[in-house]
Amino acid sequence: MSVIGVYDSGIGGLTTLSALRRALPHLDFCYFADNSNSPFGTKPKEEIFRAVREGVDRLRQISDLQVIACNTASTVVRPEGAFLLTPVLDTPPENTLVLSTPATEKVLELKETGYLTAGTKDLATMVEIMGSLSYKSRAEIRLDFIDEYVKNMLETATEKGDKIKWVSLGCSHYVYVKRLVKKYLKNAEIIDGNTRLIYEILPHAKHLSGEGKTTFLFSGLNESDKYAWILGQLDKNARFYGI
Repeated sequence: MSVIGVYDSGIGGLTTLSALRRALPHLDFCYFADNSNSPFGTKPKEEIFRAVREGVDRLRQISDLQVIACNTASTVVRPEGAFLLTPVLDTPPENTLVLSTPATEKVLELKETGYLTAGTKDLATMVEIMGSLSYKSRAEIRLDFIDEYVKNMLETATEKGDKIKWVSLGCSHYVYVKRLVKKYLKNAEIIDGNTRLIYEILPHAKHLSGEGKTTFLFSGLNESDKYAWILGQLDKNARFYGI
């Protein structure tokens, strides 16, 4: 039996996990949410290094392959031997809006290399709040909770709407609001790193076997019920969330 470990600070990496489960439905997964250290994106570099290294070391003890479903961890720490979710930066910088955490933006020097950016400091936290509120209502993942925030975040970007042809989502949390980004940047193509990541993993996972089970591990409060519910929503509505 083999286990693929998936690591993130919170619910963002569930978007990657959902995509992996569809691509590899026969395998077993352990999702490690390092929720006691969330969010990563606004922390000093030294704190991110410590949290991620400790978290990944813990995940390596219980899994055969490790997937870092966190753009901040993948960009700032780049854990050796793991598969890394990173922002897609294959399009012309002057026509590409990159939505990433402050830590990722700084390490990749996005502004210095000509990419367009927007103020996303609190977006991952807002997505976490959205997930918790949706779980409590048990209706669906409620994008309306965060619509106004995304609109305001993109205000300066929409002024350059004709210039923006691509939006690269540089944080797994932002995949939840892909449709909202499209709502305010109608002519842009929205991309993330999940497809590329899965293609990298497939050759290494084809020899593995499992029973199609998913378990959850937390560094802080055990939120297994909430995470299982959100993952179920993503699995059922993958096209809606663009994963």
